[in-house]
Amino acid sequence: MNIAALLHTAATTFGERPAIAVGTGILQDYAGLASRVARLATGFRQKLGLATGARVALAMSNCPAYLEALFAIWHAGLVAVPINAKLHAKEVAFILADCGAELCLVSDDLAAPIAREAETLGCKTRWICVGRP
Repeated sequence: MNIAALLHTAATTFGERPAIAVGTGILQDYAGLASRVARLATGFRQKLGLATGARVALAMSNCPAYLEALFAIWHAGLVAVPINAKLHAKEVAFILADCGAELCLVSDDLAAPIAREAETLGCKTRWICVGRP
């Protein structure tokens, strides 16, 4: 079973209910979240050429985009490699190099130091910076 199926079920059953909120503000309902996740998953597979089982690292601060990305990774049949955003950039770079991630989704605030350290290790991971809303 793919965990992303749980989101699809929630979207068809409770589509209009809130799925993601920040404080008192509702950012996404389940139908909107499922739609966004499906579009991101398509982008991972078709635009970025990631094959089933490819590793995608998440080095992101706590934000709504993290949930979207995580479910999109699962929806696309990829493997999520969550990395604690509190780790030192050297530790993150080591994890990236060790796990063989083809792609790393990284928060804007973490991108520069991680990229510097990853370059010193010869890490071939592609990067996408994800801004915070």
